[in-house]
Amino acid sequence: MLATVLRKLEFAEVLGRLATECGYSVAAERARELGPSGDFETVSYLLQVTAEAVDLLTAFPDVKIGGARDIRELVARSAVGSRLQPADLLLILDTLSASRIVRRAFLQLPDPRTRFPSLAEFVGYITEQSDLEADIGRSVGPRGDVLDTASPELGRI
Repeated sequence: MLATVLRKLEFAEVLGRLATECGYSVAAERARELGPSGDFETVSYLLQVTAEAVDLLTAFPDVKIGGARDIRELVARSAVGSRLQPADLLLILDTLSASRIVRRAFLQLPDPRTRFPSLAEFVGYITEQSDLEADIGRSVGPRGDVLDTASPELGRI
């Protein structure tokens, strides 16, 4: 019965439209995976997060996750010891930089932990990786070339 109701509501089309509004591929993927819930606490929490996000985007439209890339596959490959190519490192650098920028922008908002408590919880999971950003920036040029300042290990790639 639920499938019939969702079809009549054109739920898949609604999720598709939502996904097109997402500025980040991972967010678009998650939007397409959404589904109804009968759990009151879950629904209340997600409505709270949505309300905070709408408030944030309305009041502070310059706070965005620009430049973030989907690096899940690279992280998984790295976790099992696979070598990453210089172009892969640039994608990681873009994501680290975007994370740092959005974290700092959020924390500089007036009273963000009170106004956006649920979003502040998410932002709390973002850790700045300035040393790693600097290492990649010193090692890989903007076109993916390994620089002379790279470590000997990276230079052998």
